[in-house]
Amino acid sequence: MPSDLASSRKKHYSFRPLWYGLPPCILTGLLWLSSTHAVNSTQVGLAMLLAIVPWIAFLQWRQNPKHLLPLFALISGMYWLYFGVAMFWGDTRFIIFGSKGPHIPESTITTVILMAVIGVFAMLAGTRVGSLMISIPTFTMGSPQTSAQWLYIDLIVLFPLVSSRFVSIGGDTRQAVILFLEFVPLVAFAMLFQKFLVGRATLYEKVLLVAFLLLKSATGLASGSMGSVVAIFIVVAALYLQTRRKVPKVALAGLAIYVLFFQVGKGGFRERYWTNQVSGDTIQRLTDWVGFSLKAWGFFYDHPSAERFQILVSQSFSRLSLLPMAAAVVERTPNPVPYQNGKLYSYMLITLIPRFVWPEKPSFNEANQFFQVAYGLTRLRDLGNSSIAVGVLAESFINFGWIGVIVIMFLMGIFISVFQSIFFMPKTPMVLAAIGVVLLPSMLAIESQLVQYFGGMIQQVVVAYCVMLPITAIRRKTTTNRRLQGEEVAVPSR
Repeated sequence: MPSDLASSRKKHYSFRPLWYGLPPCILTGLLWLSSTHAVNSTQVGLAMLLAIVPWIAFLQWRQNPKHLLPLFALISGMYWLYFGVAMFWGDTRFIIFGSKGPHIPESTITTVILMAVIGVFAMLAGTRVGSLMISIPTFTMGSPQTSAQWLYIDLIVLFPLVSSRFVSIGGDTRQAVILFLEFVPLVAFAMLFQKFLVGRATLYEKVLLVAFLLLKSATGLASGSMGSVVAIFIVVAALYLQTRRKVPKVALAGLAIYVLFFQVGKGGFRERYWTNQVSGDTIQRLTDWVGFSLKAWGFFYDHPSAERFQILVSQSFSRLSLLPMAAAVVERTPNPVPYQNGKLYSYMLITLIPRFVWPEKPSFNEANQFFQVAYGLTRLRDLGNSSIAVGVLAESFINFGWIGVIVIMFLMGIFISVFQSIFFMPKTPMVLAAIGVVLLPSMLAIESQLVQYFGGMIQQVVVAYCVMLPITAIRRKTTTNRRLQGEEVAVPSR
């Protein structure tokens, strides 16, 4: 028996390196074979490294879960998507004044992918150092247990359903209204959805969850933005992952279908309702967007071809690409655009001041606008029509060069450790865990620049927690915080 056990362990450990490396290698090979343009072996190897890092991080989380979610695996996976996958399937042309320019030189693409690899490994080092430096905080707040507390959560979820027609979002109070109508109800939704996942939700709460999802999806699409619906997909998938500890395949497949279907019709929708400013209610806008997308995919169905399919799919992958923007940075920094030496981070000093307190507060978009104009992506007169971000990685290069890539991404890794220790530890109270999940889409938005990345995060946490104070039992001495996870927490029925 001991020999059999030793033999099984030997097989297990001999298989582990193969399991760590084989799936990313196979996936990279498939991307290479299906690439829309030529890719050299060096670029393939770098893309493979970008795929291996999040895959190993995810497997390590599955084998020994220290956190509720594999945050580093998710974020590093986004770098693989925005740089590695984009290199194979995305557009490899410069953006010049809003239009497609010449193709990016092969050497520049290699440099950009190398920068992504260095940034991800620096971020990995930061998470390792951060986990050694940061102690796990002890929370003294409780989770909702009584029927009255859950009723309070239900009312917060219900609030945007009944108030959206009566509350206008605009002026100096726009930021505060968005917090109370968008972020806080989504936190309550996350808590209620966890209750549903463990089979404790009542029929009324299930109907409320469906109504909330339908309303947020409809209003998000009617506004011409796909991001709000993508955020809901991410929140639902993350809640499923941390509660069931299984990959939410249905949610991921739904997200892929949603992006591929609606992305092809977004241009026609925005031209109609944004450029031509045609009026229309929510139903009309949704119908038109579906119609534009059906027309594009219907044409492909009637005239199928590999080239046409690549054109349709590339519209989605071009949206999930930072390659052209990072390539412009590599090509033009430090000549003719000099290093900014931290100037683009100056807004972080005033980001905590609400706009309704300081109406003339400078906008974090100034960092985006500098990038767009200095690197020739947008004319100065057209800044009001578009906003293009370069992402934290390339922004660090704009400020400090290669040293900036290493240092800033290392600090990002430390921040990930801090974020996990607050929001995604096994004993984290449900309120904080829900806030962390709702902040997850912002964490995964690596196309945002650093000021935008952290700009409203602290305000969101403070406001959401203050609203949730009535359902958190503050205690003077440390107690075990129970979470709504599996069979460990008994949620009272109504």
